[in-house]
Amino acid sequence: MKTKPIQRANKIAPPNHRRKPGDAHSKARGAPQVRIIFLTTLPMPLPSGSPPNTRTMATVDSLAAEFRRLVHEWKRDTHHLSNISKKIAHPAYLRIIGMGAEALRLVLEELRDRPDHWFVALRAMTNRDPVVPGSNPRMARDAWLAWGRSQKLL
Repeated sequence: MKTKPIQRANKIAPPNHRRKPGDAHSKARGAPQVRIIFLTTLPMPLPSGSPPNTRTMATVDSLAAEFRRLVHEWKRDTHHLSNISKKIAHPAYLRIIGMGAEALRLVLEELRDRPDHWFVALRAMTNRDPVVPGSNPRMARDAWLAWGRSQKLL
């Protein structure tokens, strides 16, 4: 009795194989591919005996100093860019998002005093979006500032 050889499910394309449109590798060369992942932070349990909200002034001051340093770095490196996707993919901007809720007040103050594109960071840090779809940047800024005042952050 003859048996058929097992066929492999994943065939290897010959070297002259042409990629079809929509293939993962058919993207234009040099075009940056940006993937934005929004992470939310979960509250960590406090060590036993620690009262909540016990931040020292030194810690708050160092957080503000780190925030100002990152904002300066982000603006310095991206001021010439018109593509928002490139601006928000900058490591300093991502690090600001990573600061989490503790830096939320600083981001809102920065938006109030020196408007810039902080909307993605705010959405990522709060998991909220008070902006009405179709709003222009001024309306988005006003919506976020109103939200910050309602949360007693401003």
